[in-house]
Amino acid sequence: MSSVTVYLVRVKSGTLALLYPLFAVTTWGTNIVAGRFLVYTHGVSGIALSYLRFLLAAPMLLALAIVTMNSRVAKINAKDLPLLGVGGLLGVALFNVMLYSSLEYITASTSAFLASMSSPITYIILVVAGLEKAELKPITGVILSITGLYILLANGIGVYSVKGVLYALIAALSWSGYTILVKILSSKYNPLQILVWATITGTIMLTPATVNEKLLYTDPIIISLILYIAAVPGALGYLAWNIGVEKAGPTKSAVFIPCVPLVATSLGLVLLGEPLSASQFIGGVLIVVGILMVIK
Repeated sequence: MSSVTVYLVRVKSGTLALLYPLFAVTTWGTNIVAGRFLVYTHGVSGIALSYLRFLLAAPMLLALAIVTMNSRVAKINAKDLPLLGVGGLLGVALFNVMLYSSLEYITASTSAFLASMSSPITYIILVVAGLEKAELKPITGVILSITGLYILLANGIGVYSVKGVLYALIAALSWSGYTILVKILSSKYNPLQILVWATITGTIMLTPATVNEKLLYTDPIIISLILYIAAVPGALGYLAWNIGVEKAGPTKSAVFIPCVPLVATSLGLVLLGEPLSASQFIGGVLIVVGILMVIK
């Protein structure tokens, strides 16, 4: 095989790997909107929504794992169980409770912006830990993406309580930790295997907190949205993210996080006919340019 052919194969493989985090953030863009609707409009608590999301997603993922992996899904080294438990705490329990709870006190745009801070936080942690090199190009790309994100959401920034800001920032930190843990564990385990264990442990951790929460609903709209959040942004979105982190790496995956609100804005334009302002267009362009600087 010639050197040119090898290069093209690598480029194709790398490009396909980036489709996984891209798919994940696309589904999460809809999750922010649906979550805001359920929490702010219909009074579903952040804890209840997080719990129901993964209580329903867990059997879906387990069934998929059994079909594709058979008994291998249960083959976990006992020494790694604490790390998988931390993954469930950060990526399933803490992240989602904090994100959904923030929507009670700040707008969806503000929550999306603050949660997207996980992108630079992840890169900083990796550099400090010596897992990534501090290079000008990715640093500039991350800064451009965050700047574009702020411009995109500037008109929708709204804070009704400092609690919301604190919750969203905790969510960002939690997601950074989860992303790095997935990368560490992916050297030993399948992304689906990691997700199944993280989902189960995270759901178990959330169970005591739901004692006084309303978990049963009769409104078909609420039921439909919860099922959607569990199946698509929950099961499929998380699985795609884990695969992306394994194949493309945590830095290149994390840089896609600013696309979450970009997707939400685009959906509003396409489905609702909401106008796209010049500043939103510029913000979107900066996000895309920033991402390209990091992934190339």
